[in-house]
Amino acid sequence: MRETPLNLVIEDDISLEVARKIVLNTNNNFYIDRVLPDTSRKKSERGSGYIKKKIQAFNNAAAYSNFLIITDLDQNECAPVFINDLLENNRRQGLFLRIAVREIESWIIADRKNFSAYFSVSEDNISKNPESIIDPKEYIFQLAKRSRSRNIREGIPPSDATARLGPDYNEILIRFVHERWNFQEALQNSDSLRRFVLQFDNKN
Repeated sequence: MRETPLNLVIEDDISLEVARKIVLNTNNNFYIDRVLPDTSRKKSERGSGYIKKKIQAFNNAAAYSNFLIITDLDQNECAPVFINDLLENNRRQGLFLRIAVREIESWIIADRKNFSAYFSVSEDNISKNPESIIDPKEYIFQLAKRSRSRNIREGIPPSDATARLGPDYNEILIRFVHERWNFQEALQNSDSLRRFVLQFDNKN
C-alpha cells in the first residue's frame, strides 16, 4: 500500500509520464501527490529554468516532505558536479534528484527492442549507448525519418525549419512510454536510469 506523498517536479509532459511509470512500478511506498510546475502553465514557465530557479526552495521543503526532481544534463559535462552546483552540497534527505544523460529521450531510446517495434525502425540502427548521444531529440528525428510508419515519419521530425518538434512528437512519445516502454529493459543500456531506479527502489 502506497502511503507516503511525493511531490514530483518535472521539465515537461514526457518527463512526467516517465517518472509516473517508474514511481508506480518500483518497490516504494510513494504515491504522487502533486506535480510541479502545474501542467497548465505555459511551456516558457516550465523546463530546466524553472527547476534551477526553485531548486533551493524544493530542497528546503524536503526537510518536511518528499520531492522527486527529474531534469536533463543537457550540455553540462558531469552529472554529480551539476547536482552539487544546483544544491550547493546540501541535499535534504527527502529530496530525490536524478539527472537524465543527456535528455529524458535517452532513457526512452534505451529500451531498444520496444522502441524499434513501436516506431517501426530497425533495432540495429538504435544506439546501444544512448547516453553518448549529444542530441537525443535530433537522434529520434533521424530515426523517425527512416521509419516504415507514415505517422512516425510525419509526426516526429519538425515539419519545417521554424519548428522545434514534429506536430505529434510529444503525443507519440508519451503514448509509447505509457503503453510499451519497459524501464527495466532500458536501464540495461542507461547508467543514469539504472542508478535512479535502484536508488529510488531501495530508498524506502
